[in-house]
Amino acid sequence: MPVGQFRVAHVGLGKTASTFLQKRFFSEIDMPVFSTDPSSHWPEELNWLRSINRVWMKDFYTERLFWSRKEREAYFCAQVDQARESWVLSGKEFVEKSGGALLLSAEGLCGFSIPVAKYIGNLLHDIGIEKIIFVFRGQADWSISLWRQLILAEDRFARYVSFEDLFGNMSSDGKCAPLDMDWMGYLNSYREIFGAQNVLAVPYERLVHEAPMFFEEVSRFMGVKSKRLPDFSQRENLSQEDNFYLAWKMGGDSRLLRAYPLRMLLHNKKRSFLSLCFKKEPITNFNHDFRIKIMQHFRDSNQELSNQTGYNLASYGYF
Repeated sequence: MPVGQFRVAHVGLGKTASTFLQKRFFSEIDMPVFSTDPSSHWPEELNWLRSINRVWMKDFYTERLFWSRKEREAYFCAQVDQARESWVLSGKEFVEKSGGALLLSAEGLCGFSIPVAKYIGNLLHDIGIEKIIFVFRGQADWSISLWRQLILAEDRFARYVSFEDLFGNMSSDGKCAPLDMDWMGYLNSYREIFGAQNVLAVPYERLVHEAPMFFEEVSRFMGVKSKRLPDFSQRENLSQEDNFYLAWKMGGDSRLLRAYPLRMLLHNKKRSFLSLCFKKEPITNFNHDFRIKIMQHFRDSNQELSNQTGYNLASYGYF
């Protein structure tokens, strides 16, 4: 392996310009890159990634009522623990076959929760990954962007899921919600597994406002040089800005009507006669007060995150 190069995983978060980085930045570095971008190649030996993330959110796909956090964690552990040995073996096979420095880039490597991030982080460590790049984002903007992507753009769960069902209502400790937004919790997990010196946690806002510095820091951490720096104004995979969700007028909870292929067909044809089957479901009002509530909920954690990473997160609107 060349001096200064490592086996690295860029783990997300989702909605932090991962597609842009994969297409326009990572593709220009002198290092084998494996990503989930359709134009790239994701190793067959690591296909367990999709299975792990789906297990965590299984009730959103198949159940009428959502699980409690305790039920979710119990189900997740029971399902993934029995497959862990085979996943480690297949992952080691891929890394050994690669023979040197490499970069894995996939938002799913982080998942949407601290337990999933920790579980996959341990898998990555055990198969030979040495360093982690964790790009985070202000919780208010991130959660709204992700909700729009999952529910409005993708219709990921083939039904309407409220913001509160995914992220909680910010009035409790959030233990019932399936998605975690305490970035300090993620960072602590990665540092425990890989060591603090082997984890780069960098804010998405650094890329937005100071792109050259972002690229320099990431390149230095990986021990590589980029052939050219990309133009960040050429954005990818922007969130949908619709202010409504197309729901079934009748019987939308049936398994047939929630079948993903049918939902995708109707979703893509929503401006044709098929749209007569739908009603517009109003969505959460993401106003200023709503954003302030989220920021206040994570204020203490974000202040600690700012201290730990060395970035002035207050200047990026985190608190």
